[in-house]
Amino acid sequence: MIASPTVHPSAFSVSCHADPIVELKQDDECLSSLRAGFAVPSLRLWIAAPSVIVSKRESELPHFERAASVLQEKGWPIFVRRTGGTICPLGPGILNLSYVSRFKFADGFSAAASYRWFCRKLLQSVSNCGVAGTIGSVPGCYCDGGYNIVVSGKKLIGTSQRCVPISRDYKDVALLMHATILVSADKERLCHIVNRFNALTEQEAVASENALINLTEIDSSGGKGDIKDTLMDALVEAFHPGVNTWEYPVSNC
Repeated sequence: MIASPTVHPSAFSVSCHADPIVELKQDDECLSSLRAGFAVPSLRLWIAAPSVIVSKRESELPHFERAASVLQEKGWPIFVRRTGGTICPLGPGILNLSYVSRFKFADGFSAAASYRWFCRKLLQSVSNCGVAGTIGSVPGCYCDGGYNIVVSGKKLIGTSQRCVPISRDYKDVALLMHATILVSADKERLCHIVNRFNALTEQEAVASENALINLTEIDSSGGKGDIKDTLMDALVEAFHPGVNTWEYPVSNC
């Protein structure tokens, strides 16, 4: 069983048009510092420049260097992340959430329990935007897993995490939880990039834009900017109660 963090994040930031390698490095640094007792829990919302993140396993695939070179030429540089999952494109219209905190488990770390906790927070956030979602897998989407946020059978949010122990029995751990949220992305372009990488690295997986859904496709309350700002407010309220997002330049993202 997982226990909710006893301390809310006291570090919060919003980054627009961010360098993904800087953001991924900050994820790792926040996690390591928290584990060592040198940092406080943190919440970051960021939108990256066009780029692709892959797992360490994918970076060892045949012809990876060739695939990375081709995507770089197309304006989509590849970076290796330390969380799990498979290839995931980032860029305009995709909101990223990085949450780092300390958790305690009665019987030792459980990935399933921590994912469920994380997904409940995400579902709470999209519910505040008038969207009803579920948790599950979506065949045909890129970076599929059992803990997507799904709307109308399509993937709206993908999740990943990384755990480092604080106690030897893994009852006390530091967790990095990451979410990629499709707000107003070019789904066809994203799937083209993923499929090109998979073909170049001799993988059979094919991503379909029909397996993805943007928040703007299911929102009827206003324009693109309105729903994104509403979502950001909802995410902050769910993960970091008490912060006023108007103090940050979210409308410029």
